[in-house]
Amino acid sequence: KKINILLLRRLNMEGNTEHFERLCEVFYTSSDAQERKESERQLIAVQSSLQYLPQLLEIFKNSRSNYALLVAATSVNALVNYEWNKMSQDERLELRLFLMQYLAARGEEGSGVAEFVLGSVIKTIARIVKLGWFDGNRHREIIDQVARLYKTSASHCRLALRLLLQLVEEFNSSGGNRAEMRSLTQQRKSAVSFRDIALYPAVQMAQSTLQRLRNREGLGPLSPIEERGITENTMKLLTACLGYDFIGTNADESADDVGTVQLPSGWRPIAHDPTLVITLFEFFANTEPPISSSAMQSLILLSSVRRSLYPSEQDRAHFLNQIMRGIREILSSQRGLQHEANYHEFCRLLGRLKSNYQLSELVGAEGYYEWLELAKNFTVTSFEQWHFSKNSMQYLLTLWGRLVAAVPYAHRAAPVPPPGGTESTEMHQSTENNPQPAKPQASILEACVIQVAKKYIESMLVSVNVIDANDGAFDDPLDDEGALKEQLERLSVLCRFRYASVAEYLAQGLDATAAQYKSVLESRHQARGAIERRLAWLAYIVAAVVGGLSWNQIPASEGEEELDAKLSRRCFDIAQLIDLAHQSLGPCNATLELAILYFFTQFRRIYLWEASPSLNSSGGEYALAQPSSSKQKVFARVFETLALGDATDVTNRLVAKIANNLRFWPDNDQVICASLDLFQEMASGLTPSKVILNLEATQFLLEHSTKADALPFVTRARPRHRTTLHATLAKLVLGVNEDAHTAFDAFMAPLEQTLTSLKDALGGLPSAQQLQLNGGGGTPSPNQQKVSQVIDASPEGTALLVGCLRDLRGVIQAASNRRAYSMLFDLLYPDAFNVLAAAALSERHEVLVALLRCLQELVYNKSQRITFERSSPNGILLFRECSRVIVAMGSRRLVGTEQYFVTSMDDDDLFQFGRDARISALGVAPSADGTNSSRDGALRGDSDQEYKSRHKTIVIALTALQRALDGNFVNFGVFELYNDTALRDALEVAMRLSFTAPIVDVMAFPKLAAAYFGFYEIVFREHASFVLTKDTATLITILCAVRRGLELPSLAPAAAAILDHLATFRFNNQHRTKLGRMHAAIQALDTHLAAHPLLFKKLLASVLNLLIFGPPSNHWVLTRPVLPLMLVDEQGFLDYRDTLLASQPTPENKQRLSQAFSNLISHVHRNLDNTNRDNFCQQISAFRHECRSFLVC
Repeated sequence: KKINILLLRRLNMEGNTEHFERLCEVFYTSSDAQERKESERQLIAVQSSLQYLPQLLEIFKNSRSNYALLVAATSVNALVNYEWNKMSQDERLELRLFLMQYLAARGEEGSGVAEFVLGSVIKTIARIVKLGWFDGNRHREIIDQVARLYKTSASHCRLALRLLLQLVEEFNSSGGNRAEMRSLTQQRKSAVSFRDIALYPAVQMAQSTLQRLRNREGLGPLSPIEERGITENTMKLLTACLGYDFIGTNADESADDVGTVQLPSGWRPIAHDPTLVITLFEFFANTEPPISSSAMQSLILLSSVRRSLYPSEQDRAHFLNQIMRGIREILSSQRGLQHEANYHEFCRLLGRLKSNYQLSELVGAEGYYEWLELAKNFTVTSFEQWHFSKNSMQYLLTLWGRLVAAVPYAHRAAPVPPPGGTESTEMHQSTENNPQPAKPQASILEACVIQVAKKYIESMLVSVNVIDANDGAFDDPLDDEGALKEQLERLSVLCRFRYASVAEYLAQGLDATAAQYKSVLESRHQARGAIERRLAWLAYIVAAVVGGLSWNQIPASEGEEELDAKLSRRCFDIAQLIDLAHQSLGPCNATLELAILYFFTQFRRIYLWEASPSLNSSGGEYALAQPSSSKQKVFARVFETLALGDATDVTNRLVAKIANNLRFWPDNDQVICASLDLFQEMASGLTPSKVILNLEATQFLLEHSTKADALPFVTRARPRHRTTLHATLAKLVLGVNEDAHTAFDAFMAPLEQTLTSLKDALGGLPSAQQLQLNGGGGTPSPNQQKVSQVIDASPEGTALLVGCLRDLRGVIQAASNRRAYSMLFDLLYPDAFNVLAAAALSERHEVLVALLRCLQELVYNKSQRITFERSSPNGILLFRECSRVIVAMGSRRLVGTEQYFVTSMDDDDLFQFGRDARISALGVAPSADGTNSSRDGALRGDSDQEYKSRHKTIVIALTALQRALDGNFVNFGVFELYNDTALRDALEVAMRLSFTAPIVDVMAFPKLAAAYFGFYEIVFREHASFVLTKDTATLITILCAVRRGLELPSLAPAAAAILDHLATFRFNNQHRTKLGRMHAAIQALDTHLAAHPLLFKKLLASVLNLLIFGPPSNHWVLTRPVLPLMLVDEQGFLDYRDTLLASQPTPENKQRLSQAFSNLISHVHRNLDNTNRDNFCQQISAFRHECRSFLVC
């Protein structure tokens, strides 16, 4: 850093920018990573202090290098963000005026300044204006200055519009920048003030510019490039103004549905301008993206304006007529729709139209029936050209779905017939209690909807042949699961509108395709992929239609359940057919299996749900008694029409299909995952477990759940699938109320047998004494080495052990209540725990991961399931076994492993930590083709491999011990009372394991950091005496990591809690005369403080710096440790106050800060009662809010 400062001083003295330009050239263009890193190290120094601002401004004056100008612009932006409070109001204004003058002087076409430089300058100007908005009226004059720039020339007009656009976006942003010092309330205050003062002039400028561009007057002669630049910026500005967050709803920018636009009442002239809509439609039709697509975005926003903005319904109807007329013209001429971006935005407009207007309003609009016919034709064409419109089809389906949903509630309307037409306007009046559709409207809409639904089905079936014919040139829509299910969800509404016609069409398609499939299978012809994908489409569509049944519409949709049953029967037959084909001809297309599983999921949700069957108390089967309710009548008709037996038989078919998939698809993760998800859903519902458990298919899974010959996926698929299967089976077994112990013992018999065989193979298992630490991780004993060799002797033995551990973990997951967990513990103790302890001596990574995950689940006291009888020692035994495993694994792991300690925190400036949150603002280097590219990047694969090999087992072990310590199932005082070292050994090994990862690695890997901080939070909360009696280096290392964790939002809660526990311990014990059992810990802490007398002062300064100067995202969690830190080192707090006061440049700031400190400590008592803590947290929040408004750091 000293070298950088000397370099900059030399540059300033000589006035030479050549070296700076060479550094920028190297940073953005060099292929040598080391050179780029060194140049960045030197260039970033100009962002470290406001004293370098004059040099940066000199670069603007003298340099002609775009790379140097970009670095200068981004560096000025960084200084504005981080050094704002150090600048006086006059300095802020002068900086903005300088940049405005630079923009006016160098912004002309042909000046040689690149667009990315101008963009960075404009962004800095907008940032200055936002931060200084309340400094007075001088920054609010920016609109007048932009207006003058607008009138200078064509190039300046483009820049003025671009600056206005940046201003609107800046004030509309929520302030996610780390440099944002202001609260959300302050940001919203700025946004509202800008809305009231500057936003309307901005939209007026955009509107008038559009009119001038349309009429080609008032802007002078324009070159094609200038005209395109002005038009593009104008359209973007208009869209940004209309999409402004007017009322602070903070709408999700990633959402496609814009919602209602809350234009202020003063904007009525904009919304009522008869030429604006016409102009936007003309630009859409006559220009190219992004201009045309921005014009359509503005139309979408205008069509979403709130109803109350219009003085009368006639005015709103007039506006709707304009929108409808423009849409009809585009649909008729197809102009502008050749571009994919335009096409997408136009489909959004169609989908949005019905959201803001009732069907009766659309019917009453001019040319409604013509619009309906054109929209139908456009939708049909879009489906036929699915490869072009695949990202837009959901909006078209949304339009028709919303039209269909509104038909029963349409009000009387009087539509105007199209020229030469004789459309009837008769409609039936509907009432709230008895809605009646309008017959002429419904009949026309019905025909359109049926045609749209059938065309979608037809096009998707045809797409299979198109994809095959083009040899994979087009993406298969079946492969995009998210978009597929989104479209199907909307399609179901259309299909059920006039279900009989669509159901017949689907049945014909299913029958024809199934017949072709049977023919192919009988001829044993292997080319069946295309037919199977068509069957997959039909199965997906039937699933969506069946799943689209709404029970709220019963009995309005009475009779449709028979159509569901007929279509469902065909899907059941297809499922049986592909299983037979799989056995004789090999696997089918995986997409077809996924489609069938999706159908089963939807069918179960609608017709096999919890209310459909009732459990027969004698037989344990579904008993559909005499139907009494409308739903029971529906269920009876469905199963009667389905002709596959009762609900029990149908459920057995579903489970049988799941079992077949587990047999036939061991290597397909998608099919296995979907099958197990369906099985898990069935086991998690209210359907009696005994019903599913007694099914033949379930019994097969129970008998062969661990046998790779029957279910090969248990050894070939992802390990978590095996765990999921056993968790589901165990859930079913544990859900049986009658003779639960017998059923559970029978289920666990294969696992017990495996554990017994492992125990016999291991021979003599290590005792607890053999697994104790030998001076902290010495060489394992011969017995330990022998056990390890037996475990790792053969791949088959390792696979058997790993599989057993994964199965056991699934069973433990299912034991979700006290009764189930007690049965499980009684079965496992002690033999199974001996095997776990022996497995901890393995050197194989996969064994240790499976073991520790099993242990982590075993000690997880979710739903308070680990609750034993008062006289039971099981809680103590459970923790001892947990300690035994962790000590065994950790002792072996620590042999020859380096541990990393920090001896002091003196490297950090006492009052500087946490105050400088700045990051590099040099930006990403533009590549040769003009796009942004990043040459450097972390090697993700190497990082993942490092985590798995070095840190994964540590993470799981720390998490397991954390859960055991926080499980509240054992009184830890028992161990010390009876001289049992289980607790001490476990804590010792876990702490030493945590030190095998340097702090930089802890911060680099989120999972490691979460486990690290979670473990030490519970240790400092419940076992502070243990950690305090360790050497000083241990404590300092932990606290250094804690300081770093305070800066990260995900770790700050745990880090702040650790400081709170430490300071609270010190405060509660510093004046005690009778030390008792805490004597050693208190003396040890005194020793640490003697070696580091500024320890608490540094910690307090770190927290206060982050509170005052840090990001606002998680400041509340940092308020908790401040009071105990203040009370244990009051002089440190006073020193911090004096240092901060001395750093303020003006007497006014010093006075305000002194008063803020006085208010902070007023009404605060010297105790840590909850009432006093809560009161202080509120006061320090107010203190932070006050300081951030004026403080200079």
